[in-house]
Order: sequence, then C-alpha cells, then structure tokens
Amino acid sequence: MGYYDKQEIQILRRKTGPPEFEPVCWRGSMTCIFCHIIARQLPTEIIYENADLVVFKDINPQAPVHLLIVPKKHIESINALDEKTAGIFSKMVLAAKAMAERHGVQSGYRLMINNGREAGQVVYHLHMHFLGGWGKRPVKG
Repeated sequence: MGYYDKQEIQILRRKTGPPEFEPVCWRGSMTCIFCHIIARQLPTEIIYENADLVVFKDINPQAPVHLLIVPKKHIESINALDEKTAGIFSKMVLAAKAMAERHGVQSGYRLMINNGREAGQVVYHLHMHFLGGWGKRPVKG
C-alpha cells in the first residue's frame, strides 16, 4: 500500500500524460506515490505549495479536515533526517499553522507523523497528517 509497481505507473502515465520529470525515489521495482503526486503524474488537488512542500487532502480522511503535508524532496522517514534535511520539519509545522488558519481550525488540530511500519507508516516518504475541524459547524450552501 502506498507504492505502485512499474506496470501500474505505466498505466497511470497513459491516463495522465507524460511526466514533467522522473521521480527520484525508486525502491527496486516500486516507486513512491507521493513523488508521483508532486511530479503531477497522479491527479490530486494541491491545497498549498511552496518551494519545499506540497499539501493535499488525504484520500482516506480520518477527520473533517485531513491534509497531508509532504516535503518535495524524497525523505523516507524521520529516521532518514540528518543535519542538512532536518530543517524541513519546522517548515512542515509552519505549513500546518497556515493550514489551520486557512481552514479556520486554529482552536484545535492534531499533527501526526507515523515513523516506520510498526507505527503505521504505509507510504515511505516523510509526511505529516494534519487533522482538525471536529468543532467546525457545516457551512450551509
């Protein structure tokens, strides 16, 4: 789960057109779904983007507002961070703060990172779950 094999990627590419650039995170015969989203090879609505991060909705939301904050650079997990890449973590937290403001949930939200299989990590590309909106009233349309 979280990875497509090469045959599935070829089928998706035929549906979505040629990639702008190749993902750099091949793991044997598998590739990272988040890198394909970042490369616009898989469709999703990007909620926020800057030079370092993208934010998009979780495909299986566990809260009224459930976003994924994902570094553009492929970093497998917290365990793969080093002194050169650790700064991405503060950028992720600041993006979460901006998402709370944008979605009107500053009064309460949860940030969560699953690190490793035993903690529930299924996509091996560092990402932060932003969960909130439990107290938000539905907007009448």
